[in-house]
Order: sequence, then C-alpha cells, then structure tokens
Amino acid sequence: MADDRFRLAAIQAAAVPFDREASTRKACRLIRQAGALGVTLAAFGETWLPGYPFFCHAPVGAKTWQAMADYLANAVEIPGPTTDALCLAAKEAGVDVVIGVAERDRASGGSVYCTLLFIGRDGCILGRHRKLKPTFHERSVWSDGDAVGLKTLRRSCRMRCLRSSRAAPTSRSCNRQGCSWRRLPVSCRPPWRADAYPRAKKA
Repeated sequence: MADDRFRLAAIQAAAVPFDREASTRKACRLIRQAGALGVTLAAFGETWLPGYPFFCHAPVGAKTWQAMADYLANAVEIPGPTTDALCLAAKEAGVDVVIGVAERDRASGGSVYCTLLFIGRDGCILGRHRKLKPTFHERSVWSDGDAVGLKTLRRSCRMRCLRSSRAAPTSRSCNRQGCSWRRLPVSCRPPWRADAYPRAKKA
C-alpha cells in the first residue's frame, strides 16, 4: 500500500493588516521555514493576505469608508506580483501552499472576493476558490463567489477545506470528487475596538 502520509503546517502567525507587501514577505518567509521543516502542505487562514476585514463588524462611520478603500487597495490580483512571489517561495521550499487572500477582480477593479488560493510545490497556481456566500456583515466587503473553483486537487493529500461546506450543493460537488470532510469548531470574532484598524487613529 502506498504511503499517503503527509505533514501539514497550519500557519498561526498573524499577517501585517492592510499591508499587502509586508504580508507577502512574511508569508514567503513562513513558507520557506515550513519547507525547511519537511512540511508537505502549508495552510494559511481566511483572507490571511492582507488580513480579515474586522472593521465590517463595527458600527458604520467615516472610518468605515476609509478602511474599505484601504482594504481594496491592498487586495490581491490573480495572477500578479503578489502571487508570483508566493509561487517562487513555494517552489524554493518544495511545499504545496493554500492561502486565503482578498482577491480584487481585475475586470471591475472594485469587487473583492474571499478567495482560497492553491499553489503547487512546482511554483504554479493550481486553482482558486471564491467563498460562495460571505456571512452577514462580510457581504459589505466581499462579493458572492462562484462554483468554478469547486475542484479536488490531486496531491499527496487530497483535501478541500471550505467554511461554506455547510451548503449541501457544495458538499455534494466535492464528495463526488473524493473529498473527506472534517468539521472543526471555529471562533474568530474577538471584540472589535476602534484601534483594531491600524490607521483609524490617523483619520
């Protein structure tokens, strides 16, 4: 029987909020560190780059619009310089990478998606999945996704991790491709403070 074991690095380090370039440099460093540890797959969290838009859960005010503008400005185009850097790091480290990014639509320039980006150890983009239905306040920041990215990637570890797996059509689509689901309890809603947005005090 073939050995299907793999080593997963669940990246717990924080990004540099609202700073795409600094977050990219940090991600590349973490990917290379994971490779040095013999990791098979390095996985980052939801919109790790350039960070989760916690401001969308706060009362709407003048700072909200500035935060949205800065978030859009730091979103990632696929492909682009940011993904080029991530692909190079993955290739040098010999590691498959899954990283959440705020993806800016190249055509409109104004739509942002909560996207899961898949990069192979050969440095190529394997695919991407846009979150189908952002949750509640997230809809003021992220656009609805599509089902184009609902594909199983044939790697040493065949996985598909989607918070939107609660949607029955999503689950059925991936189950037909051989996915196994593992539900984990998730809590990602710390109390929001005005100074949580790094440039709020400057407004």
